[in-house]
Amino acid sequence: MRKLIFPAALLLSTAAAAQPPRPAAAPPLAAIDSAGQRIERAADALMDVDLGPLLDALSPDGYRGPATLGQVADRRDPGARERMHEDVAATSAGLRVAAREAAVMAPIVRQTITQAVRQIEAAAAQARAQARRTEDSDR
Repeated sequence: MRKLIFPAALLLSTAAAAQPPRPAAAPPLAAIDSAGQRIERAADALMDVDLGPLLDALSPDGYRGPATLGQVADRRDPGARERMHEDVAATSAGLRVAAREAAVMAPIVRQTITQAVRQIEAAAAQARAQARRTEDSDR
């Protein structure tokens, strides 16, 4: 009887593994776009922070007038704000692709893990049965 259990379990696990993966839920692309827009607004707000008082406190020459973070960045890197927006848009596009790919891969990964767990459990059960048979024959 024991000899029939393992092949039956193996047959059932193989049949279950052969089932097509369940389709995953659609990735939250709108949430990714929304987060990108919020990041852009927050970055714009940071670029508009007045650093004048801080520059005045740090400058030995005294206050030089209002200076936002964006103005300071543009002095060293003209077009910094535009590049910042391009980087956020590119990152959001990459995240959309990653979310779609993760949704496609999730059922396959889930199926692979389930199959591996079944195989590990079957191997452990077989090893325990073998150990019991060895113990029984030693008595």
